Amino acid sequence: FPIMFEGTGNIFLDSSAEIRFRARVLSDDRLELLSSSGDALEGEFPASAGTVALPATRSLMHSGHSVPVLVSGPLSILLALATLAVMAAHPEERIPESIS
Repeated sequence: FPIMFEGTGNIFLDSSAEIRFRARVLSDDRLELLSSSGDALEGEFPASAGTVALPATRSLMHSGHSVPVLVSGPLSILLALATLAVMAAHPEERIPESIS
């Protein structure tokens, strides 16, 4: 799965348009860092700072919950549409402008 690094202080790790990474799950608390083509990276890449992130759609899939994105995505959209429908059906219950 795709993975991004930012602010690591290591020019070889910080993701950009040219530098992309992937990762493979080895265990509950270990990932293997891969090149953009899926090959294992050799060597050490020290970094004492920064963040690692998954693309938004992938973060749902790899969150450790058993609900896959194919279910949670459409369910979220359905919930948003239902909320909008209820708000449209009851316009008198909206927040007064003096409060917002």
